[in-house]
Amino acid sequence: MGKSCWVPSGRWLQVFEPDLLRLSQVRALLRYAGWLDPPALADVVGVTVPELAEAARFFRVDLRRFDSQAVWCSSCGCQRVPGKGGCPVCRKRETLARAKATEQAAWEALTPQERERLEARSSYGRRHAQADTMRRPRKADYPPALPFSEYARREAREQYVLALQAYDLAQLQRDFRSSQKRAERWRDVARRRGGSS
Repeated sequence: MGKSCWVPSGRWLQVFEPDLLRLSQVRALLRYAGWLDPPALADVVGVTVPELAEAARFFRVDLRRFDSQAVWCSSCGCQRVPGKGGCPVCRKRETLARAKATEQAAWEALTPQERERLEARSSYGRRHAQADTMRRPRKADYPPALPFSEYARREAREQYVLALQAYDLAQLQRDFRSSQKRAERWRDVARRRGGSS
């Protein structure tokens, strides 16, 4: 597939013989490298595996294949790396919904006078629950579209999906803790009322 020749700079240079790979084969190599493993890629390109390795060296193509763990979640429509029981962000949202229901039950257990008093104190009231007063961290940046190998691009995309998933989980965990704390405070107010009467 290649031959050595003398070049004017005084060095031996490995020269690629273009008649061994047609343009369509080169295009197939560049298109499917990183998506298919080397034996399957050699079948698509129409060469043997050693010839494919030599052509990949010449064109500086990475033949490694990256197997992504990320899948599309059917309920939230985002690309996630699932844990036990499916999408971790969807499970955290369900937990948050249960915590919000508990918070609502604790709020409804208060008397109208207690609710008014709590609304006057903004850190305990429901208006504080709706207002996003704390600064949230910044989301991860999308990976740059530099001329990496397909393996490096797909690996960067997987890291980006993981960073977004971690960001979403951190925000939901923060909201969950806030909801739990408000419900706990409101139950304490109701307990004090029950103990004083």
